[in-house]
Parts: sequence; C-alpha cells; structure tokens
Amino acid sequence: MSDELKTIKFQMMLSPSESERIDDWGFGHRIRSRAEAIRRLCQIGMAAESQIRNAQKRTDRALKALNMVLEKADLPKKVQAGIATAMSEMVEAQKQLVAWQIAENILSDAGRIDLETNMEVSQQHIDAMLNTRGENP
Repeated sequence: MSDELKTIKFQMMLSPSESERIDDWGFGHRIRSRAEAIRRLCQIGMAAESQIRNAQKRTDRALKALNMVLEKADLPKKVQAGIATAMSEMVEAQKQLVAWQIAENILSDAGRIDLETNMEVSQQHIDAMLNTRGENP
C-alpha cells in the first residue's frame, strides 16, 4: 500500500483535540506530516479490523467446540459453567492482544504478520500471564 503513488486529495474536518492527538501520535512515531499520520492510522485500523474479524470467527468456532465437549463431559454443571466462563475471558483477552500486536507490527514497519503468528504470540502472552499469577500448572 505504501508504494502506491498518492494522487487522491480530500478535505477533512477535525476537532482541535482530534488534531492535537493525531499530531502527538505522529510526533511520537517520528512521522513528519499530519497527512502521513492519518494515512498510517487508517492502515492500522483497516488491517486490525480484517484480522480481528478473522480471529472472531475462529474464536467463535473454538467456543462452540468447547461447549460441545463440556456438554458431553461428565462434570457438574457449575464446573462446566466455570470452564466456559474462563475460556470466554481468555478469548476476549486474546482478541485484545491480537489487535495490539497488529497495530504494533504496522507501527514498527515490519510489515504484516499473519493471523497464525498473531495467535501464537497472543497465546504465549496469555500463558505467561497465567504463569505469573500461578494459574497454569
């Protein structure tokens, strides 16, 4: 996307606080112009939206599979409910991590990394958090 010639212009209205936040963000990431900062923020948003949509589909399938297993397991209902709740919380945390990793990857100019890599790195972060809290064996 960044190799394309930039030939389309448009006018945009911002509030003073939005303009200040964009300028501060651009300065913090060594971006020289407001236009380039806005372009980069748009790239981040579009990439994250697509990747998060894919991650959501996969996590929905994983939760359905987990629920099927829990329904067939010979566990008390309260234990099943606890496991399902814990899994849902992990999925939500993982989605947030994936979104941040996508944004971080774009900002670092490293190019896009695929969803599988994002998910693996996210799982490593979750495992590390659980280990520090003593929740993983």
